[in-house]
Amino acid sequence: MAELKDLIRAQRAKCGRTLEEIAKEVGVSKATVQRWESGEIKDMRRDKLVLLAKALRTTPAYLMGWVEPGTEQDAPTRESVTAMLEKLLRDMGYLHDGEGLTPELLNSIGIAVQTAIELYRKQHQ
Repeated sequence: MAELKDLIRAQRAKCGRTLEEIAKEVGVSKATVQRWESGEIKDMRRDKLVLLAKALRTTPAYLMGWVEPGTEQDAPTRESVTAMLEKLLRDMGYLHDGEGLTPELLNSIGIAVQTAIELYRKQHQ
């Protein structure tokens, strides 16, 4: 069974992410990520493990070695999410057959969703 340090290093390589990118997303220094990958730091806080898994596009269970590689569903990609969104919008009648989501339309949808979430949070505080 692979160790945490090996799984972190392998998953970062698979994602094509730099130490700096991971460190920034998790909220730690580049040196900390290096120490996780070298095994110098063996125990990490749960909140950091969750953020690290998200940054590495996997799950905490995978990083902890609780599930074998390939046995859990891969984290969604931008392409798979776009395809799901296109299908949903077609099913709802907002997109017609043959129409797709352009980068501009995706950006507009993202802004609309972000605005809706912010309004919802303000109303439910």
